[in-house]
Amino acid sequence: MANTSENLKPLLSFYKSSDLDLPAIHELSGDDLPEPYKHLLVHDSDMTPRLTEFFNGEISLNVLDSLITEDAYQRKVVLVNTEPNEPVEFGAICIHLSRFEEHVKRVIADGKIPLGTILANWNINHSSKPNMYFSIESDRWISEYLYTEIGQLLYGRCNTITNKEGESLADIVEILPVIF
Repeated sequence: MANTSENLKPLLSFYKSSDLDLPAIHELSGDDLPEPYKHLLVHDSDMTPRLTEFFNGEISLNVLDSLITEDAYQRKVVLVNTEPNEPVEFGAICIHLSRFEEHVKRVIADGKIPLGTILANWNINHSSKPNMYFSIESDRWISEYLYTEIGQLLYGRCNTITNKEGESLADIVEILPVIF
């Protein structure tokens, strides 16, 4: 469970700060995920372009809560397909600001553009390394942000984005809504 807790750390920190328990999570292999979740989660690339293509729309960022320090920017977010204005991902991210140039840090801290879009737009050389896939039972919080029923089984992944030196740029927990 220690490795699982470490992978979920960006999300766990927001649950702890709100004095809430994380809902039931079950670790899965990528092969265990049903479609279309497998297509959306099991890959070594950024989620924002994958979601943009799948939902055929522009993805915007809604920062729900955040904490910024000199070295890190933690945020709880919902990614939204701007047309028809529906959530396509709920998650938490810890971005290691010290590994970005000053002008990119300012764009990240502004909280208006998803990290995947920033990495693409500023041609930042990086790799995406998913390190855990899971199912999670939607609780009051997740249900509110993803417009789903409490107890609904959802799927997600934990991902680390690294720079060309192999240093972590961001640790991410990504949970998808119900997709038909």
